[in-house]
Amino acid sequence: MAFSGVVTFGLGAVLVSLFAGLSSGLFIAHAYALGAAPFARTVLPHAVLELPAFGVAIAAGLVPALAAARALLAGRKVQINQSLVDAAALLGLSMAMLVVAACVETWVSAR
Repeated sequence: MAFSGVVTFGLGAVLVSLFAGLSSGLFIAHAYALGAAPFARTVLPHAVLELPAFGVAIAAGLVPALAAARALLAGRKVQINQSLVDAAALLGLSMAMLVVAACVETWVSAR
């Protein structure tokens, strides 16, 4: 979902990041109100990798939009090919981080 900004020129990535930030904040506030110790044991080990991976996916969704905006502001023709390669590389990094976070969630956080 965060990578949808490639198709929507950044709008999808911004909307997904706003929703994710709001829902994460509400979840953390609720967990803190119930007692933070169980929350910290079960969520924090994999969240350290999962949340930055989500941020990298959002950045990947914004790369083509930012490249197009820079080119238009500079009065140049938009060359989107390199920005798509950069976005794909960031998406690959994000997916690798999510795989590692999933492994941590399965074998570390669950215990």
